[in-house]
Amino acid sequence: MKSVLTVIGTRPEAIKLAPVLKAIDKNARFTNKVCITGQHTDLLDPFLLNLGIIVDYRFKNYENEGALHQSAAHILEQFGAILTELKPDLVLVQGDTTTAFVAALAAFYARIPVGHVEAGLRTGHLYSPWPEEMHRCLIDRLATYFFAPTDQARNTLLAEGVSPEKVWVVGNTSIDALRLARKYSKLTRDPKSRVIVVTIHRRENHGEPLKEICHALRVIVGRFSDVRIVFFLHPNPAVRKPVTDMLSEVINIDLVEPVDHPSFIQLLDTCGDLQKRIRL
Repeated sequence: MKSVLTVIGTRPEAIKLAPVLKAIDKNARFTNKVCITGQHTDLLDPFLLNLGIIVDYRFKNYENEGALHQSAAHILEQFGAILTELKPDLVLVQGDTTTAFVAALAAFYARIPVGHVEAGLRTGHLYSPWPEEMHRCLIDRLATYFFAPTDQARNTLLAEGVSPEKVWVVGNTSIDALRLARKYSKLTRDPKSRVIVVTIHRRENHGEPLKEICHALRVIVGRFSDVRIVFFLHPNPAVRKPVTDMLSEVINIDLVEPVDHPSFIQLLDTCGDLQKRIRL
């Protein structure tokens, strides 16, 4: 029996890894432990609880979200004890977060193989997105097994020198997560509603781009009085403050706290063919 340590830092990682965790739990050839690094806490815990995912290891939270080198060092320091104690046969990471990169690096230091879910994605620009593009490249330099979402991602890995027998095209686990989310959905669909759902957090949108997006949302509700915008506020102050300043008092724009993933997917269903019915 092989042991796996699955490492999760953010809610997107948890969402995309949830179907994988379910599959591992059903496979008698593997045992799996889950480690949470604490990049997201308030957003992550409810999701894991709803799916019944047990957390075996939880890192101490790091307060200063903005200092990437400090948060990376904070996470890396805590991996040593866990890897020494558990000695897993595989460390499984997903995507391109600081958590995924640092976990892969810690596993490399401990001479433990790394499996990378969503391997092979590239933009070709190291600063776009930043720092995720570099994280993707570095994780795939450290990884042993590669689970690529597309044939293009596989071809990228092969072009970078990865052995074909170590790459599997498995599709995008986000699709599996959507199917899983529908089983837990709590919201009632209203097919007549005209709703736009907005969620923004990436660093590329911070500053002036975010202000431009907010301005565009104000234009939309000003032009279409029957349209309602539901804007989910990310906890990052770089997003929350400017959005609140520009949109908090705008009619037909609701600024709301994050909800669980199934409810979010159900709300997306209410958007339906809205883009076909609105022409700016």
